[in-house]
Amino acid sequence: GTQITSLDKKVEDLTADFKAGRITAEEFKRSVNSVNTEVAKQGGLITNGIKDLRSYALGFVGVIEAAQGIARITGELFDLSGEIEKTDARNKAIAGDSLPAFEAAAEATANAIGLTRREYVSLAADQALRLKQLGLEGDLVTELSTQTVEFSEKLSDFSAGELTTEQAASLLNDALTGQTKGLKALGINVKASKDEIAAQAQELMRSKGLTEEQATAVATLQLAFDATTESMKAFGDETLSIDEAQDQATAQLNEAKEALASSFTPAVVAAT
Repeated sequence: GTQITSLDKKVEDLTADFKAGRITAEEFKRSVNSVNTEVAKQGGLITNGIKDLRSYALGFVGVIEAAQGIARITGELFDLSGEIEKTDARNKAIAGDSLPAFEAAAEATANAIGLTRREYVSLAADQALRLKQLGLEGDLVTELSTQTVEFSEKLSDFSAGELTTEQAASLLNDALTGQTKGLKALGINVKASKDEIAAQAQELMRSKGLTEEQATAVATLQLAFDATTESMKAFGDETLSIDEAQDQATAQLNEAKEALASSFTPAVVAAT
């Protein structure tokens, strides 16, 4: 209603003031807690005595979602906090030296393609695991893993909503082992490029010292990227711009939820 809209605008203004340095963190915390109290009176989320990050995230999520009557979010966040700890530990173990590059790429593009930064790193780590199982390492793993995430989002858009970005990433992961049936179902026929795959594989063996298995896997994945690019050309810029706007809005909301959920992890709670 009008009151929720007013509170929404108030949080936007407070956020802008805080980011611009016009108010201190303590002033921001007090103000957002005040807004949360108003939200609570209208059936939203109740928050008391939470630190700056939790105040910001819960204020943002609370105001946006109170209008939709989603009061169950606090319980969900406790569950999510446990998942976050496990995901972060897994990503660190798999990514290894590639983790800083994955995090930098996520910072730059994750929200724009509809992912949280953590989701982006997780998808990159999934592909990195496949590549490392083939014996690949170093910059090639980092580059192909981040490209996989970027092209997964394009495939998801190209599927007109039939595939999530995560599902599209799984198809590209499978391409490493020659499983391209899922891509073919989208009109991306990598098998038809068998001779080209062989030629590229030979070049990779010569220039990068890869084994035949490694080179064939990399060549297949790169041709899947190329085929996706060609298919996307006819998809339409207008449709893509609408999808990107929706993706970014969803990602930013999920990012706020993750930020709040992180504050419920045992390590953070113990420090507060």
